Amino acid sequence: MNIASVTYKYSYKTGAGLTRPSFSGFAKQKTNGGELSHEPGRQSKYKNYLENAGFIASMMFAGVSIGSYCIQDYKLKSEYNMVVSERSSFETRKDALKYAKKKVIDALKESSPYEYNVIIDNNNNIVGEFKGDSTEVKSFYRMTDLLKGVFLGYSITSIHGHPDNTGQNITTPISFSDFRSLVTIPIEKESIVFNKRGEYSILKKTDRFVSLDEELIEFFRYVYNEMLIDGFNKKNPEKLVKWESDKNFCNSNREKERIDKAYYEEVTQFSQTIDGIKIIDAFWREYASKLGLEYKTNYSCLKNVKNSEDNPQEL
Repeated sequence: MNIASVTYKYSYKTGAGLTRPSFSGFAKQKTNGGELSHEPGRQSKYKNYLENAGFIASMMFAGVSIGSYCIQDYKLKSEYNMVVSERSSFETRKDALKYAKKKVIDALKESSPYEYNVIIDNNNNIVGEFKGDSTEVKSFYRMTDLLKGVFLGYSITSIHGHPDNTGQNITTPISFSDFRSLVTIPIEKESIVFNKRGEYSILKKTDRFVSLDEELIEFFRYVYNEMLIDGFNKKNPEKLVKWESDKNFCNSNREKERIDKAYYEEVTQFSQTIDGIKIIDAFWREYASKLGLEYKTNYSCLKNVKNSEDNPQEL
């Protein structure tokens, strides 16, 4: 998913795909009692900007003309495939979640399933609905909503769907791109992913959550990818040997890039198998709490996994 502000600078994508591995520029982080601790200055730059009163004031009063705003708003709604909501508000959170869940699951049950995103706020209002495709859905937030999060304790829950993986009756849990959206957008407090059976995978900020900067997010992306690559290599040792051999015996950088690309595409395919899904689930179970997040799922394909929910909450 993608998030944007009134200036529409911030946008995000949600999807179930594997982020391409990157192997440089990662810093080791100190831990205290198994939880992540941050050094001064390692807070989200974006959050620091929002917390700067002078910066916020200048943004609020500088602005743009109403005409320019309307043009931008129209362009964004088209670019992000924004859908007009059938209802704008609900009496209870339960009713709002029920509405969002139905819209998301209906999209997954189409003959050509696609991701659909519904955003609800802490007042049980529908902030936005967005239609995606089979691999991702893009969304945006306005700066006014982000500012309400700073001054008024405003927050949102983002709900979208993951189609079943091609030719399989299994679904990828909450993805790394979903995680990135959650931790980089201050007002996003919870991300819920449904599959077509109404089973869920959730990441939620707790009171222990501390904002993450880009370097730290990239560090965990590296860990996430390494776990999948290691699992793929253990399952397919002959492909690892071939990959290393092919790279050793080629002289062209372009050829090495082609070999790497083919290898990582196979890792991506592996991430969408039951073995890959179990690794993604294991990543969240190991690291979510250390990042001040709560992870839970009731995916039936994971119910034999240790620590899966025995009595899952109905959503």
